[in-house]
Amino acid sequence: MERGQTEGAIPATRRSLTGHETALIARRATQDGFMRLGVSVFYEPEPGLLWLDMLFVEPEFRRQNVGWQLLLETRAHAVSQQFREMSFGTLLTNMPMRSLVRREPGFFMSSEVHGQALVFSERLARRATR
Repeated sequence: MERGQTEGAIPATRRSLTGHETALIARRATQDGFMRLGVSVFYEPEPGLLWLDMLFVEPEFRRQNVGWQLLLETRAHAVSQQFREMSFGTLLTNMPMRSLVRREPGFFMSSEVHGQALVFSERLARRATR
């Protein structure tokens, strides 16, 4: 998260993680361990809703499908845990993220503007099971 704050992708004033979040980490095996490529952090602010709080890809791994895979894995987790909806927000000016979301037809079709943010959401099931 520190690297994202340094480059301005994550606000420096962002609150620290509380421990109630879940994270998926994309990493690549190397001869001497693992290299972290990116991270997806999410939580359940209300029953049945998975909120993707942060999706960050290390700069040197951007435009290599890391963000897309993290988004797909987060969505797969939401489906496997029977969340009824998955949502996240991004700045209106974050064109790479907006393009990423529009990559798949029918994926995150619902969006609303909230101030300087664009919030995307997708219904995952016909009835709430959480």
